[in-house]
Amino acid sequence: MTTTNMRISARNVLAVILTVASCGCASLTNTQVDEPKIFGGTQMNLQAMDTGQYGPLPYLDLPLSFALDTAFLPLTLVNVAVRERVERPPVPYTPPAEERPHDAE
Repeated sequence: MTTTNMRISARNVLAVILTVASCGCASLTNTQVDEPKIFGGTQMNLQAMDTGQYGPLPYLDLPLSFALDTAFLPLTLVNVAVRERVERPPVPYTPPAEERPHDAE
């Protein structure tokens, strides 16, 4: 191999390493938003595929985002449940008519 071929090979290896390292980044982005969605990274990739945004990267990112979304699923479910409980006001308890105290006359 000549030096030029080695440089090209090193560039290709570096490009592959950077591509693989960036895969799953949609899932990581989903964990950093105020309202993470269940399988949000996978959803982001599917939307990017539909619009053609980011070229071929969503196709590379999709399998790893799906794997990370699956790994993050318990944390995301807890986050969503807590957020819904905090945002939803409590419903006041109204006892059935037969349990209500009768007015004394």
